[in-house]
Amino acid sequence: MNRVSRFNRFANGDLSEPIAWLMMYEKNRRLQYYADTEDNRQRRATRLAHESGGVTKAANALISPAPSPRNNDTLEHLRNLHPNEDPDDIATAWDSSIKAAGDRIKTHKIDSVAEADEPFEIKFIKQTVKKANPQSAPGPDGLRFSYLQAGGMSDFFTETLADFSFKVFYYGDELPDFFWNLHTSANLSALGEKKRPIAVGGVLRRIISGSFCHQYKGGIANIFEAANQFGGGVPGGVEIVASTAALSHQQGSTILSFDGKNAYNSMRRSSILPAVATHTPHLAKYFGNIYARTKAKLLFKMEDGSIEVVLSQRGVQQGCNLGGFGFCVGLLDIMKEFNNKPPVPGAKLIGYVDDLQVHLPPGLARNIQAIATVTNWIQDHLLQKGIELSLPKSKVLFPEGLFFSSLTNDEQRDLTKTGLSVAEGGMAIVGVPVGTECFQRSFVTNFARGNPAELIRRLSTLDDPQASYQLLRLSGVPRLFHLLRTIAPSITNTAAREHDNLMIWAVSKIVLGKMANTVGIPTVEEVRANPEKSEVDFFKDSARAQVHLPIREGGLGITSSVLIRESAFVAGQALVFSKGFRWMNGCYLTSIENRSVVYWGVTTELTTIQADFAAQVHCHRVWNG
Repeated sequence: MNRVSRFNRFANGDLSEPIAWLMMYEKNRRLQYYADTEDNRQRRATRLAHESGGVTKAANALISPAPSPRNNDTLEHLRNLHPNEDPDDIATAWDSSIKAAGDRIKTHKIDSVAEADEPFEIKFIKQTVKKANPQSAPGPDGLRFSYLQAGGMSDFFTETLADFSFKVFYYGDELPDFFWNLHTSANLSALGEKKRPIAVGGVLRRIISGSFCHQYKGGIANIFEAANQFGGGVPGGVEIVASTAALSHQQGSTILSFDGKNAYNSMRRSSILPAVATHTPHLAKYFGNIYARTKAKLLFKMEDGSIEVVLSQRGVQQGCNLGGFGFCVGLLDIMKEFNNKPPVPGAKLIGYVDDLQVHLPPGLARNIQAIATVTNWIQDHLLQKGIELSLPKSKVLFPEGLFFSSLTNDEQRDLTKTGLSVAEGGMAIVGVPVGTECFQRSFVTNFARGNPAELIRRLSTLDDPQASYQLLRLSGVPRLFHLLRTIAPSITNTAAREHDNLMIWAVSKIVLGKMANTVGIPTVEEVRANPEKSEVDFFKDSARAQVHLPIREGGLGITSSVLIRESAFVAGQALVFSKGFRWMNGCYLTSIENRSVVYWGVTTELTTIQADFAAQVHCHRVWNG
């Protein structure tokens, strides 16, 4: 139908065809606007960079994988990721959990170390809402945190919200089923080629779980830390797990890393609920209401606008703050049983949420039978929880100098039977490389040239220089910080220098704009093809120093990774050494002499920075008795 016929029908009062055309036109326009194109990514990033809480979203808009297509294939994949569990088993577990918790449900403390006696204090409700990202997506209730933040959160409203949260948490049995149907539902989407599921729940659920975790974070951390689980809100958990693994490997230990298939969505709720009642009994009612009372409905919007329901019957909801808590609690009995009665002498199990590592003592480093015994133990106990071990992703890291080719034919055959692959030279543990110095250096360099470099290259091409600068300072600069905190400065030096050069190149592009090409500044394509071309001399001496100078001192605030790498490493090690020298695999540092420590009965040389800091902490503890 051409424009003339549309006009004639509209003039004659026939709105059927024109309105249908207008609806199709608007739909196509929106599809073009949200299409995954470079122009649309840059447009979204520019807009988000100027909005409150939008920096992270803007960075994701530039480099995150495209959303998966909303078709039947994606829907079927998401349903396969949410397996079924017998409702009777869940109901039985809930009933037994309530009986086991007994009167302890009425207490409001976590192992008597809670920061406050009364949950949902006003200040924690306000803190949760204030710290929430205003750009976070809405749940099925259609509400956003930005609405509450814009409203000001008056004391009267906050007190009402706190009282309602208390009622939902402890007296949820009195609420009707339709409330829990809404409270447990979430909007579901998939990301990337792997179709990774993303569930976004309602604002009220996020407020309840967030304020509870804020208020009781100290007690929660103590529960998990005592069981060598460092992903449940333990301060410096990544540094502790990575540094422990590095020292253990340096001493000649073999490290086994285990990965579960779809672990978050597979753990049986009939095993989570009893664990919650045992370790945090006052959470038993709320956990029962959100995980046992009804089957959570995950709403997946198809391309045609229709809504399909995916039932969540196992695991925990990742978008909920208490989701990770519930998963870690469900693994506590495995962690404690292994460390109290290890299947092989001297083995220790350490976890960071679903990342599990077993450290074998040096005497068993080459013992294939010990490796097989531990692997079978972990596999059997995870299967009891409903989690299947992913053997292709599970690895074994031998001490430096020992390779798969070094083993005898019989040892190679026996190791192959376990299903574990050998990580030659090193492997990543909680995102940090552990292994030989060569492996660590290569890992850090490749990481710096990956997403961090791509983000900096992309943000430098935005038409808005202010948005580019905001993203560079707040999102581009910190991309290496977690590695600087856990790896020796001598190893990260090369990658840190490349990262600094790339940031200076980006600042040059932002300052010069379209003139950058005329003064010899390499293009994005040239830098992508050869990272060494990012080393430009547009800013020299004092000018470059001013770029790295903090804003409060008149600089641009583009922090130099080279200049801070040593202090960052000291800060990371501080969290490790401040644990009273108790390394989390159960072994103790028994002395600090001549820049060395005794670990598992073997003397280890510390780096200069480690030794200096360790000596200071040691003297401080001796001085304080």
